[in-house]
Amino acid sequence: MTFADETAADSTFLNGTSTVDVAPSSRPDYVVRLYAYKEGPVKATVRFTNPSNGEYLFHEVTVDVTAPGLIDTLALEAPVRQSARKLVTIDNPLPPDEAVTFAGASDAGGDGSWWRCDNPHVRLTKIGEMKGNKEGVFEVEFRPLQPILDVREAMLSFDIAELGTYKYALKLLATPPPSTPQLRFEAPLGGQQVETFTFRAFNTAATTFNLKVTHPDFFEIVGGPQLAVEAAPTWEGVDVRVQIRFEPEGLGQLSDTLVIDGGDAGEYKCTLLGVCKRPQPQGPFVVTKAGRDIAFRNVFSDEREFSFTVDSDKFTVAAPTMKIPGRQSSNCNVKFTPPADGAANEEISAKLFVKSATDNMPPWVYYLRSGGD
Repeated sequence: MTFADETAADSTFLNGTSTVDVAPSSRPDYVVRLYAYKEGPVKATVRFTNPSNGEYLFHEVTVDVTAPGLIDTLALEAPVRQSARKLVTIDNPLPPDEAVTFAGASDAGGDGSWWRCDNPHVRLTKIGEMKGNKEGVFEVEFRPLQPILDVREAMLSFDIAELGTYKYALKLLATPPPSTPQLRFEAPLGGQQVETFTFRAFNTAATTFNLKVTHPDFFEIVGGPQLAVEAAPTWEGVDVRVQIRFEPEGLGQLSDTLVIDGGDAGEYKCTLLGVCKRPQPQGPFVVTKAGRDIAFRNVFSDEREFSFTVDSDKFTVAAPTMKIPGRQSSNCNVKFTPPADGAANEEISAKLFVKSATDNMPPWVYYLRSGGD
């Protein structure tokens, strides 16, 4: 008995026993086994020959190989923006010197579309070479951008020109991020500090991220509440930086949460922890008889009245009180009056105190020093 496969496909196998005994006046059953890797019509001829006299007969076999079903179901679970991976292995029945062509693969001159998945957060990667090996190994990676609390199903398939299509069902789960990053700030009352929060964006299309904090009077988003980010050039994503300015208006510890919402590109959170210390003394400022302007900024978000006093009668302020709009600066003019005893060259020091008239905050202190004309 011999087989002649008219399709001449190395991925189609037709076989059976090499001999069969036929009793006189009998009709034995003969089993032919077909294994095909690719869909489509298969034609073959099965030839039976009597070795004693050379008589023969043959049967033409036509088989329509249908599309493949599911090979396996893979369950993948990962925290948001982290990956879950599984390896899948397929047999390679081709001879060692036979090419293995991934239809559409970039290394074969195609556009890289040799695999498909209806979930954009799944990718398939070839591990090593398949040609010349008895099997091919592939890595399925799932990296979600949003939590998935109920199982979500997806289909993954890939094509090999010589072996056909392979299909896998995916069951996907995504948990919230395991931890929230933190930014720490420390600044005196009246001062400020800027820190940068860096997050990795994996958006496949240009996306506008919306940024917000609960206490914008303390934590200001530098650049505004929206951030345009171009599509990430690769699967690995791109680093995006957001600057936060901490400018407190109350002593002690302050906390907030930065929320970055990119819609389908995911949500990011960062805990903001700030410590506001007592105002730090400034100076010394050299003051002459002609006077000097000393800038003072209202660190509060609303208009406040401030008092300006000096602990020496040799220095005077032009305006003992002043109303300053919120987050605005104004100048306090200070003049030096030399002592009447003629010791004009003697250096005299003093302190300028600036205090809010509506609360019990500690005063801002500016060191003064006489000098020049």
